[in-house]
Amino acid sequence: MEHSVDARPTHTVIPSERSESRDLHLSDLVTTIIDGDVAVLRIDSPPVNALDAAVREALSEALQRVDARAVVIACAGRTFVAGADIGELEQAAWGDGIGPDIHPLLAQIEDFAQPIVAAIHGTALGGGLELAMACHYRVAVESARLGLPEVTLGIIPGAEGTQRLPRLVGVEKALDMGLTGRPITAPDALNVGLIDRLVSGEDLVAAATEFAREMLDRAAPRTRERTDRLGTPEQNAPIFAAARETARKTKPHIPAAALYVDAVEAFRRDEGLVLSEVDYQLVPGLSNEVRAKLEKARPFTVGQAGRIDGMTPAALGILAAYLRREARKTSKAIA
Repeated sequence: MEHSVDARPTHTVIPSERSESRDLHLSDLVTTIIDGDVAVLRIDSPPVNALDAAVREALSEALQRVDARAVVIACAGRTFVAGADIGELEQAAWGDGIGPDIHPLLAQIEDFAQPIVAAIHGTALGGGLELAMACHYRVAVESARLGLPEVTLGIIPGAEGTQRLPRLVGVEKALDMGLTGRPITAPDALNVGLIDRLVSGEDLVAAATEFAREMLDRAAPRTRERTDRLGTPEQNAPIFAAARETARKTKPHIPAAALYVDAVEAFRRDEGLVLSEVDYQLVPGLSNEVRAKLEKARPFTVGQAGRIDGMTPAALGILAAYLRREARKTSKAIA
């Protein structure tokens, strides 16, 4: 059964507080619907609700205006956020190499004081799944599909997907999802811990709203703080070795496959890695803003870098992966 979210609100709609044409446009992209003590933020940016700059700004502003005990993020039309905006990615590829920055929005969602529930139908791929993983909870209809297909496109997830996914589904499943790029079904997502509830035969937004109410008296879990699925270095060593062998055999001409494994491996054990001699201009994948912060602070270790205001898990993962690659080059040269 094909699910879509009706664009007609059935509860109180809160328009933008300002009247300039820019704000009217933004409020068209994200509508706030108040359902008792829950605010439903509905993204409506056809055809696939891509997370472009305007949608990011509209969603961020809507969150700033929310006055409710819980929030549901849903999408109108035939799908949840299907991914990042292809136009922005192409512009980055042919321009300065800096892709769309959705880190501030994800941090705003994850640090939100009230619980936020992602209501997923259609597909949640790439940046769409990264948005959902930043929410405190996720519910999905049975027909939904979720995944990180970036490696098959020659890139790695750029909005902390390599860090949040293993915290939700475990290291082995996160490596499999990223290396194959194949989306998983919602029932599978429930089984592995990627979503918290499966919605069957009922209205998705209504079910997500009710789920949000059930979570009101619980501390909102931040995905980045979870460690229960990460395992120990000893448990993970053969898993990462197998993943690197898989990347070598199945995607020998796609460097992003090995980089994805490196980025996932950077999740916890790299705080002591030394940065003092690193030339940040030589580290691929860092934004100019992150490079400037690192060069100003000159942290001695990755752990110290993590305490710099605005530093993201993705940037720390890139740094750690770079240091390990350089260490392997050095050891081979010495040998």
